Amino acid sequence: IIGSPETRIIKRGEKPALVYTPRSAAGPRK
Repeated sequence: IIGSPETRIIKRGEKPALVYTPRSAAGPRK
């Protein structure tokens, strides 16, 4: 996860749900 674009979102202080954005795009939203 480190160095991934998802990690960048976490640093921005956004909701953790955004981390699942790539996975949500491929399937149901968690």
